[in-house]
Amino acid sequence: MMFSKKSLMATTIAFILVFDIAAGEWAVPFDDSELKLKAGPIGVILGAGPAGLMAAFALVKSGKHDQIIIIENRPKFSRFNMVNFCPESWPMLSMLGVSDAVKKIGSAVESFSFYQKQQGKEPFSFSVDKQEAPLSFDFHGPVSQIFKNPLVGLQIINLAELQNELSLLLKQNQKISLIRGTATVSKEPDADLMHAIEITHQHGDSFKTHKLKPDLIVIAEGAHSINRGNIGILLKPVVKRQLWCSGALSLNGIRESPKKIMQVIDNTQLGASSVRTFGIFQVRAEELFVNGQANDNESVDECLKRNAAELLNFVNQKEGIDGPVIVPDTLKVIRKSQDIIKIISSKAEKFSSGNNLILFGDAAGFGTPKGGVGLSLVTSVYAQALLDLLDFWGPGVRKMQLEKYNGRASEIVDYWHERIASDDQVL
Repeated sequence: MMFSKKSLMATTIAFILVFDIAAGEWAVPFDDSELKLKAGPIGVILGAGPAGLMAAFALVKSGKHDQIIIIENRPKFSRFNMVNFCPESWPMLSMLGVSDAVKKIGSAVESFSFYQKQQGKEPFSFSVDKQEAPLSFDFHGPVSQIFKNPLVGLQIINLAELQNELSLLLKQNQKISLIRGTATVSKEPDADLMHAIEITHQHGDSFKTHKLKPDLIVIAEGAHSINRGNIGILLKPVVKRQLWCSGALSLNGIRESPKKIMQVIDNTQLGASSVRTFGIFQVRAEELFVNGQANDNESVDECLKRNAAELLNFVNQKEGIDGPVIVPDTLKVIRKSQDIIKIISSKAEKFSSGNNLILFGDAAGFGTPKGGVGLSLVTSVYAQALLDLLDFWGPGVRKMQLEKYNGRASEIVDYWHERIASDDQVL
């Protein structure tokens, strides 16, 4: 089967689905004991999301810090996103020692199918089977070259479950302190250009405040980071606002095929961004996971049912399954996001501050579910950028290393947004 490199780029899709907390959750495995600060170099990571936890593994791998403190305020991992990521990530996951944990919770999908129709052009469609991960991969060089011909890795994981597995693995390391609390970074660095931080640690019903000047602060609090704004780093909008709905619908009595497939439909109107619908069939029995763009003034249920009906009718027709056209109102929503998700893709003005603070993941640049590369970048190029930063980390070379990190983080975020913008010009 033949298709263009540009069309292949559209195949590496991450699916972001946010479900009700009632669907299941994992308690954050906070340390039972009170936080004790060690005398040697300390790395502090704000946020125990996928980005923060991957940053922690990179810090462990570098061996530059005697203590690594991860600070999380939420008591439970309840971000029920179902996510696919590039197989190119596996060599980095293996190097950081987390590949077994990810494989443990992963669910393989059999094939990927993509269909796009652009006004004034012939529609095209292609399918790709699951491909094996490379044994090694170089994450240096231009990001666009790293993902020039991305493999289609149909490994689906639940983000909350991933956070749980990664945090449990991290806690086996004596350098790691995973605490519940909040942290405030100083607005200005001191005369040595080092930011201080104040940690309020919750232990049971009591609270204790710790003030310190860490060797490295990693802000991995996500796109809505308060600390990033407090130190004067602003996000600039890159792509116009998008609205998304996410959830799962029942396939019981609607579709009998047990095949686990990933389907994307992209209907692009001339001069407008694409209206894209992602669907994952049968990763959980009798369920269709959906992530689709929403219309203005549309409820979550209306959005999910409309997108799901389009997917079901398209796949049924494609596979020759006879039956009446499926009407949205006949579908049953099982799990859903609490509201329509509003996203404005953005990029930070800079990616470090002082001589001991960096932004990592969504805190550095916020993409959208449409882009589909967030987790892949965090588990590959971002992790490499952090390892490179720490390779020659020390008082005399911090400025040079941070400048390199700033350049690399900028490339990563630019690539993310280029992918979002270019998705409408796949032909």
